[in-house]
Amino acid sequence: MGSCKYYTEVTLGWMLNNKIIVLLSLLSFCLFVSTLALSGQKNKLYWELYECNNKTVPTPTPTPAPATEATTPAAEASTKKEGETHNEIVNQLNSEDSSGRLFKFLSGTA
Repeated sequence: MGSCKYYTEVTLGWMLNNKIIVLLSLLSFCLFVSTLALSGQKNKLYWELYECNNKTVPTPTPTPAPATEATTPAAEASTKKEGETHNEIVNQLNSEDSSGRLFKFLSGTA
């Protein structure tokens, strides 16, 4: 029992005599822990962004025109143009490496 008290007093005495070293060691440990926390957070956010970039936009299925209406060439051309535009957007989103253009597309600023 006496030796535990002795070593505690010696350790506390050394810490009081070397306050700068103790302070710098404590700060170094805090920096290490915060670096681990930030890298874990970055890794989580990276995988969320990776999953978001790999999602594909489903291609809409064309709805057949009712049998009573006659389709005009202009209506067929506009439907074809919308489908081509959608496919171009999907191809462009699939080819993007960064999320900047995806964000602009989804927010409507592109």
